[in-house]
Amino acid sequence: FLEKTYRTSKLGALAFEILKDYFPGAVVDLPDPVYKQATEHNAQPHQIITEDRFLEEILVPHFSEINGEHSTALLLDLVLRAGEKKSGRVWQLLSELTWVPASPEGQQLKKPAELIYPFGPLKDLYEKVERRFPVWSVSNIQTVCHKYELGAAEDVLARVLRNLQDLGMAYDVLPWHELVERAKTVEKLDRKHGMPRVRSLNNAMKKIDTTPSQ
Repeated sequence: FLEKTYRTSKLGALAFEILKDYFPGAVVDLPDPVYKQATEHNAQPHQIITEDRFLEEILVPHFSEINGEHSTALLLDLVLRAGEKKSGRVWQLLSELTWVPASPEGQQLKKPAELIYPFGPLKDLYEKVERRFPVWSVSNIQTVCHKYELGAAEDVLARVLRNLQDLGMAYDVLPWHELVERAKTVEKLDRKHGMPRVRSLNNAMKKIDTTPSQ
């Protein structure tokens, strides 16, 4: 059964339906008195699906199989909720797992540390086809945000991107080896596309030069 705090949250009903579809065993929805008795006396840890277990065992492994609207709503909700504290098991998993869609259909998932902030100073170093940007935008999450009452799409996107930065997404600094690799791509571009990349490379190199050593 789904842990009560998550089950009674805004998207708890949706999470429960997804759990029933993909959990390899029976899933029950316990009334409050029965749930309390079970958790206090005889429920085993493996019987309780917490938020972190739902993320790790259900949502991420079955992401491509779950209805796109449902998977997007559940992911955004988990990121927003975990980002309020920026600690705990869910936040840790969000930094470790490969879960961020980087292609329109969601077949390509990335870890936050593999991503580039899509509106920042590094954006001209990559093409969209290279799948280094989170796929979410105001336009493609607007319906989900409204339907599941997550908040205004602009605000949700801004908060999610801030959280992704805190989880490791690059904003204005890249390691030297990646800058070198990016520099090699300039010669393949025409002037219109090559000049913005050169400027971005120069700025990124200056940033490394002025970034204190850790």
